[in-house]
Amino acid sequence: MSTVSTARRLWDACEPIAGSVYFVPQCRDRYRALGMRGRQGYFWSRSAPMGAVSPGVTAATFAVFEPGNARDQVAGGMAACSREDVLRARFEGIAEAFREVLAGIDVGEAVDLLRPVAEAGAVHGRPQY
Repeated sequence: MSTVSTARRLWDACEPIAGSVYFVPQCRDRYRALGMRGRQGYFWSRSAPMGAVSPGVTAATFAVFEPGNARDQVAGGMAACSREDVLRARFEGIAEAFREVLAGIDVGEAVDLLRPVAEAGAVHGRPQY
């Protein structure tokens, strides 16, 4: 019997899919088109779902990054475009990437099974959920 928890196995299976939004070229290209440079798109697109939070809150939340760099990157992203614009770029970019990767595959059943799981997750106090 495995000592790996069900939650950990689910995370291992889902993280490569969920995390792809930060690295696919379809998102990066949209961030560049909005005027973001370097890692501004990465930080601003990760911070924007939290709402209108300051660069300092972003730096504190993403504590694995050097705080000054995280603040500077998200501030640069905020100066380049609105929260709505970066979220639209994020959603459109990842949708395009998934359409390319999953071309011809019916994912309806997977969506139907996973949606209630995702919606049931407790997100309070978990800003990176």
